[in-house]
Amino acid sequence: HNFSIEATSNPGASLLALSQTLAPATDTSIALTGTAGALAALVLHDDNLPPPAGTAGVRVVNTSASGDSFDVFVNFSKQVAGLTVNTASPYLNFNAAANVGTVYEFDFNVAGTTTVVLKLAAVALASSHKYTIYLTGPTTALQGIVTQDF
Repeated sequence: HNFSIEATSNPGASLLALSQTLAPATDTSIALTGTAGALAALVLHDDNLPPPAGTAGVRVVNTSASGDSFDVFVNFSKQVAGLTVNTASPYLNFNAAANVGTVYEFDFNVAGTTTVVLKLAAVALASSHKYTIYLTGPTTALQGIVTQDF
């Protein structure tokens, strides 16, 4: 499959072209990384099989522009150490209520330090679903984008 990324302000002018073979009967996410003029694509193979009963699955993807690695804390417990740029953690399973979900705090520190650069204080996770948290932007202005994969 061929993909072309274009700016809405200049349709037809390709910012990034990607040729990627997609396996049949699978799900794939493509995250754009890098800065303007130096975009790259990070192709992720999604695991959309249901998590164990009563849990939600979460993976974290580091697409930050500054190249820093991050430690990921969930409710103040380190779950991922040194997540490098342009990589994804494995899916982590957390207990979650079915209808209203269960709220978790996700904190992201520069790897090996106590310096919190992003705090997502109220991420609601519902059981039987999987989520991805994309880290984006420079470390000094890191943002988290939470998506429900299924």
